Amino acid sequence: MAYIKKTVRAGRTIEVIKYHDRAHGRKGGKREKRKGPTSPRQALSNAQRREQRLRWLLNENFEDGDLFITIVYIRRMGEEPISPERMKENFNRFIRKLRAEYRKRGKELKWVHSMEIGSRGARHHHIVLNYMDVRLIMQVWYEAVPDPEEGKGSAFHPNPLNTDGQYGKVAAYMMKQTAQKLDDEDRLQGKAYSCSRNLRKPKVEKEVVGASTFRKEPKPIQGYYIEKGSIIRSQDGDGYDYLAYRMIQIGAKGGPSFENVDFSGYRDSGPDRVGNRGGPKNRSGAKAGR
Repeated sequence: MAYIKKTVRAGRTIEVIKYHDRAHGRKGGKREKRKGPTSPRQALSNAQRREQRLRWLLNENFEDGDLFITIVYIRRMGEEPISPERMKENFNRFIRKLRAEYRKRGKELKWVHSMEIGSRGARHHHIVLNYMDVRLIMQVWYEAVPDPEEGKGSAFHPNPLNTDGQYGKVAAYMMKQTAQKLDDEDRLQGKAYSCSRNLRKPKVEKEVVGASTFRKEPKPIQGYYIEKGSIIRSQDGDGYDYLAYRMIQIGAKGGPSFENVDFSGYRDSGPDRVGNRGGPKNRSGAKAGR
């Protein structure tokens, strides 16, 4: 019986996960292919792991002051929703043009992207980008969409990241509906999210630990504090102990200054603390729907 301590270092965060591993030390055999539909319990576990991997990726590659952007396609009464294929074409064209603008300014574009169907059927892009002037990014988006009516009918919502390097809420928001639809016929994309190839991978370390380590109260290492509400104590489906917690580095916030950037004309369509609440309009003047 082996317990594993998994330590994930991602940006200004360190996550510690202690769990029982039945497969540790086991020899031979490849993992069998899935037979039949995924159980609700396994589907939930898969969704949690996808959100976890996205959180680590965001924490490792972005910082406070970078941007979380939601782009909503406005659908008028009686109109068919935009197709997933057209959404992908628009996004790919947007990224190509935006990458060129970053290069002109001596910067390398980094991005993470997911697509979503809102509660009222509105189609969304969720995009995390390293910082660039918001007005330029918006201009590139509207220029990238070939159909003028389609471009003018989309609402553009930029929000600065602002949670001390821990972007779990952004990851959860990007995954909240995308992950649920991965096995549905009406899914917008085959994967939960996509990202640029230049992103760094979080550093993951594993070691075997004794069961007694679960009885010890988690303590932060020097220079870090334990994030409030991040400690999770539970048991897995077989009754073995599980412990997880997250530490955040103490220090000044990173990222560019937003003192001269006015976000008052935009609406926050993202999660709590990602940006300010307001009420933007889309380019055509119509309010965006969910």
